[in-house]
Amino acid sequence: MRRAPVTAGAPHPRRPMLRPLQCDLWDDPAAATRKERWEVMRELRHDRDHSRSLLRCRLCGQLYLHERYEEKDWDSGDDSVYETLIPVRGDEDADEIMADAPGPMHLLAYFPRLMLDWPRGAREQRIRWVGRDTPGRVA
Repeated sequence: MRRAPVTAGAPHPRRPMLRPLQCDLWDDPAAATRKERWEVMRELRHDRDHSRSLLRCRLCGQLYLHERYEEKDWDSGDDSVYETLIPVRGDEDADEIMADAPGPMHLLAYFPRLMLDWPRGAREQRIRWVGRDTPGRVA
């Protein structure tokens, strides 16, 4: 069953995705920063400041929709960078999210999601699961 798309200004319905219990990121989210752990399965969108791809964890095989969004600070060069990882079952889940969530703010409807945020002025990256304890499908 196809879900209605989220539109700007509309409340975001909560959309449960997989809970990747077999992936070590579930208990060690900081491990997501290690680039060698990821295999790019498919590029879904690639703009200068906004990209999405389907990634596979090389350790457990779990698939994630990955988004990287950068907000430019043209004055000081202290750009904000936001990354989101949403566990998915495969291409169908990734394509559905791409259709239903065209912009970065739309991904806030999906949970659980792993957030890797480095906002302007921050001394370190903030890494956390959002919706980790919310019931959802188990991978």
